[in-house]
Amino acid sequence: MAPRPPRSLIIVSRDYGELGLACSLLHGQRLAREATLLLPGSLYFENERNLPVNAYPYSKARDIREVVAATRPELVFLLSGYLLSNDGLLSPGAVEELVEHLEESGATLLTSDPFLGMAANLDLGQVDMEMLVARYPRWYRPLLRLLLRIRSRGGVELCAVPALRRLIHLYPTAVPRAEGLPEARRLSVFNPIPVLPAGNRGDERLAGEGEAHGGEATPPRWLFLLSSADLHGQSVQTGLLDFLDLLVARLADAVELGRRPSVIGSQRLAELLAGRVPDEVELVSTCSFADFTQRLLEAEFAFYWNAFSHSVLLRVANGLPVFLFDRGHLAQTVAPFQAAALACHFAGIGLPELDQREPLDADDLAQRASAAAGDLRAILAHWLASPTPDELGALLQAERAEA
Repeated sequence: MAPRPPRSLIIVSRDYGELGLACSLLHGQRLAREATLLLPGSLYFENERNLPVNAYPYSKARDIREVVAATRPELVFLLSGYLLSNDGLLSPGAVEELVEHLEESGATLLTSDPFLGMAANLDLGQVDMEMLVARYPRWYRPLLRLLLRIRSRGGVELCAVPALRRLIHLYPTAVPRAEGLPEARRLSVFNPIPVLPAGNRGDERLAGEGEAHGGEATPPRWLFLLSSADLHGQSVQTGLLDFLDLLVARLADAVELGRRPSVIGSQRLAELLAGRVPDEVELVSTCSFADFTQRLLEAEFAFYWNAFSHSVLLRVANGLPVFLFDRGHLAQTVAPFQAAALACHFAGIGLPELDQREPLDADDLAQRASAAAGDLRAILAHWLASPTPDELGALLQAERAEA
């Protein structure tokens, strides 16, 4: 008889990618039998009907402590501990106290690390100050620059929660190997189950004649994914109005090519695009993770402004074409991030990049997708070297038994 899986508590920040990581830890895994999810209120109510395990909303540290007392978890996943304070869910002090409380409970603690070990200390020259401060009100930016420069005498700290540095750091593809990373135990995990069998993938089902629907062919879907952070990055780099003009033009390209474009982004983006795009363009500002995943996997092509979005991983794992208009907000803000993330997540293999100023061409995209297919298989092989969530849980459970 197989040993029972460890009791696990997964605490998710506001980041949709971290919810994706949480679901990948649970999908088809024995770990889900003894797992509980905690989500911020808005994320919980968007997804409560489609979550794979018992889940509860939280808004403050006390809510988390109550669930810890009720469930007595052996493993606690903070997804991500760094984002709990950066996203404004909890203050840095509250995160520090929460970590200490969880350690006192006897649980083994892990945090995901979207910053790949760079959160603790960066040189000022490695940070694009304009990108970092532009999201703040104009009157506050000079003060923020001054504060950052003062702090940067010892380095810029992206997350001021020292307690996180002693937790196990968890990565959804592979462990970063860059030199000079702060000391921490680093583990990787990859769940191969969400990889779809051949014939169920978006490019195979929808390319060409389209999918039959009500006796008529449904045009293949092209998915354009743009987070609030991506929109912020493009606003700084290109200018908001100029960027919107480019985006509207690329969506019009898709319609003219007989495709069904969908834009998944923030409510603000939907409002900015409303009335400017063809009627055939679908604007999605809220959807459950299950609905998002269905759209993601059925799309013929997916276009991103962030190479390291978590949903890129699901596309790549299924051999589905991905195209990049930009490398992403973290790569724009933190100079060393691009090389470190490319090596860690994609084994140094770049995904196809497009110039958003140039019209889209279906034949050109198909050729690029075909040429990149071997690269996607190589990236998947890189990820398959990591343990599955159940294997990771068994390892940590065995270590607890020996302690």
